[in-house]
Amino acid sequence: MDIPPPPPAPKVSKIVVNNNSNNSSRDSGQDLIAKGKWIASKAERNGFKFGNPNAKIRCAIFLPEKSSHERHYDTFAYLLCRENDDFSIEQIDHKDIIDGCLRTTKYNTVIFPGGIVHDVEKALGLDGALEVCKFVNAGGAFFGVCSGGFIAGADGYSNATKEKKMIGVSVGYTPGIGTINVTFDHKAIEVFGASSEILNAKLSMYFANGPMYRPKEGTKNMFLGLDIPKAEILVRFLDFSTDKTKKPSVSNWPGAAVAADFGKGRVVAFGPHPEASGNAWVPLIKNSLIWSTRSDVKRMDVII
Repeated sequence: MDIPPPPPAPKVSKIVVNNNSNNSSRDSGQDLIAKGKWIASKAERNGFKFGNPNAKIRCAIFLPEKSSHERHYDTFAYLLCRENDDFSIEQIDHKDIIDGCLRTTKYNTVIFPGGIVHDVEKALGLDGALEVCKFVNAGGAFFGVCSGGFIAGADGYSNATKEKKMIGVSVGYTPGIGTINVTFDHKAIEVFGASSEILNAKLSMYFANGPMYRPKEGTKNMFLGLDIPKAEILVRFLDFSTDKTKKPSVSNWPGAAVAADFGKGRVVAFGPHPEASGNAWVPLIKNSLIWSTRSDVKRMDVII
């Protein structure tokens, strides 16, 4: 699969930065009720997929086991597909990957959501990981959250298979569940399609035993023999408030989210959970998928 890059997406048309807003690091009860009603109302739900089959951004979401109401899948389906026809999403598993689902143009993005990283890695297998690396190297996009962020970095957890590394970072493991506060680096302007005002914004995020990143030069994907460029930080940790007494060093592990090219494709990896951190993160998720697929889909307005 070789996906030619279309013209660059336009910059976002509006950004509102309001650091006094009541941004929550978790979805509100109203958000969860709305999501549940939307999921339940979709009579067209068919074969673990949502959205327009002719969408420009066609996401495969990897799950260790498919399920008609898997929570990570339901969340991404709700966030990506409820407002327009530019996104579609479909569950895939190891068998689908080995059967060649990533070797065609059916998908241009693969999402690895949260979960237990050891379960995800076991379900993916070395043969599945190789196919994912080939997909991204040929021009596909990889979007990883929490355990998916570990998978992209191939480090920071016991018995990680380092051959599949797709992004130039060192990865630290941080136990704890709670709230983190973050700010944005200059790479966020490009990836999130924002103006420079985003550099003044501060938000909170939901964190659950996720990775932290430090950009690193000189890394290599051993599967493909491919040199990996040093990643750039998108979102930077400010501080932590979790259920663990010991706090990690944000100076040693500054990156909450990172991005980089991988061959002809692009990788975006989050340690915290943007999909579970309130409405301010929805356009940032969508815009990062538009960036990583090099799509000409219009960027969403960023309102923080």
